[in-house]
Amino acid sequence: MDYLTLAVNLKNLAISQYVNYNFNSFAKIGNIHIGFSEDGIYELDEAGNDDGSSIDAFGEFPRSDWGIPNQKRIRKFHVGYESTGSIQFEVKTDEGNTETYRLTPALSSSRQGSGEVSGRRSQKGRYWEIKIANTSGCDFSIDSIHVDPTILNSKPRGS
Repeated sequence: MDYLTLAVNLKNLAISQYVNYNFNSFAKIGNIHIGFSEDGIYELDEAGNDDGSSIDAFGEFPRSDWGIPNQKRIRKFHVGYESTGSIQFEVKTDEGNTETYRLTPALSSSRQGSGEVSGRRSQKGRYWEIKIANTSGCDFSIDSIHVDPTILNSKPRGS
């Protein structure tokens, strides 16, 4: 059976989604988090792994034209983030071109920092999608993503 768990952070209303997190209910007793399943009761610790296996995590952002109806190329993506390891930064356009980049923290600690990804001239489109994923189960959070577009003169398709 496939499981889907949604968690809501009540402080900022952020929603997290967990796939195949095989529990049917949860409880917090003091500072201990507990998960219940058909197999028994489990303490959910903060080991950073799933019974010795890395935890894969990713975030996908909605398709956007950033309010610019023309096709565009992106010169640079400026990413504010923190991470305990390298993260993958994947960019896909409506033209079907996908590029994957690697961001490695400039700081040796997992403090908030920033990174830049140079866009590729071969990649253009009106609509863009961004996906960010961890590598080797590292922790990460994204604070901001800013783009430096080059706006092309061509009219968008369907206009």
